[in-house]
Amino acid sequence: MLSKSVFTSIALAVVSSIISPVQAKPAYGANTLVVIDSNIDLSEYSTYFDDLLFRGYELSIKNAKDEGLSLFSFGEKSYDNVILFPTQSKLSEEFSAHKLADFFNDGGNILAISTAKNPNGHGNILGGENIRDFASELDIAISPRNSKLVDHFNYDKDLSPIDHDTLILDKKNFDWTYSANIIEEVTLPILYNGAGAYLGNSELLFPILSAPSTAYVYNPKDESDVLESPWIAGSQSYLIAGSQGLNNARFMWVGSVDLFSNSFVNHKSFETGNRKLVNDLTSWAFQERGVLRTVFTEDNLANTEKVAFEGYKINDDLTYKIGISQWNGQKWVPFQADDVQLEFIMLDPYYRVNLSVESINDSFTTYATTFKIPDQHGVFTLSVDYKRNGLSYINKKKLVTVRHNANDEWARSWEISNSWVYLTSAVTVVVAWIAFVFFYVYSGNSPPQGLKIKKTQ
Repeated sequence: MLSKSVFTSIALAVVSSIISPVQAKPAYGANTLVVIDSNIDLSEYSTYFDDLLFRGYELSIKNAKDEGLSLFSFGEKSYDNVILFPTQSKLSEEFSAHKLADFFNDGGNILAISTAKNPNGHGNILGGENIRDFASELDIAISPRNSKLVDHFNYDKDLSPIDHDTLILDKKNFDWTYSANIIEEVTLPILYNGAGAYLGNSELLFPILSAPSTAYVYNPKDESDVLESPWIAGSQSYLIAGSQGLNNARFMWVGSVDLFSNSFVNHKSFETGNRKLVNDLTSWAFQERGVLRTVFTEDNLANTEKVAFEGYKINDDLTYKIGISQWNGQKWVPFQADDVQLEFIMLDPYYRVNLSVESINDSFTTYATTFKIPDQHGVFTLSVDYKRNGLSYINKKKLVTVRHNANDEWARSWEISNSWVYLTSAVTVVVAWIAFVFFYVYSGNSPPQGLKIKKTQ
């Protein structure tokens, strides 16, 4: 049940969203399902939900035990986004790893939140094994049940004076190679109490926040073995990680539910960056930021608007153009970069060329290039495969045929300078033969003087 304070905060957020301009909104959909457990006090997360409502999200808060709760309706996904809070209750088969994979493959975005404690003690209770199984399919191995992350050097003395499981993190713990397009710069300390995870080598993974080198994950029931065999230690333990499918659906795993709590947002001793961080993570996961789209692609013969429907010829000059937009939280704006490339492929790339900016208008940037088709006939692929950390993937491909010149399309022999010597020889032979015949025929047939011709009867 939602407490009265939560209803009040939601009402205030709705009113504020009406009288104030919306700061940002998702590019494709705001219908969001929030799955909670009955023992979670939502008032502790009112700041986070207020921020979501202020940004225009339509929240459907459901208990994990609700009957009829489903991600799909008549074969179509019922929600654009899903937030999975940690639950002790076993989620229904509608939230199995297979169903979550179907939702993800259908373009749905998922924010999964973990924890390292529950009312009965320690233990990772991320909605049962189905969420763990789905995360493992994305190469995220969440720490085992009954384990927790501790650090005896970087802990908050007010919140965890004994257990040392509430960590104080800063910007050096973030992997900015992957995080630059996901979150903004972190300037305030981050409070974290939760689980850790080991990440695989998937190219679709984005490591965001790692544990300090002095932290480790262990099972409190086996404290005697912790020094010899912690589950994972140091910066190998990741606390936040994201993944983006080839269909640009996004999954965000956060190992701490307390990261979203009011008590961590409003620390009594110092100001934290938790509120800004969780909003940035949600913005990326639900496609408010880092979203690209292709407006158009076009290829034709250079210096002409004619599209080569019958195919290109070898050595033709081909011009390729592509328009790309970026979502800024409110509207589509031009995307500007200097590393967009085009490949001209037949098995292997024959060409890989940079696309330069041709024009910029209010909503997209046009990139273009012109190149000469190689002297090789066959079926080629025009491919723009733009993959950058934290940005939507652009993968546009088009098959084009390249043929040899037809018989009447080859250059005439007199247009080829190297053939002039052979043409001259041929013409000389013809002229000499004509001259010979002419002189032979018309040189006269009178006999030589002194030669008498005897006539016969």
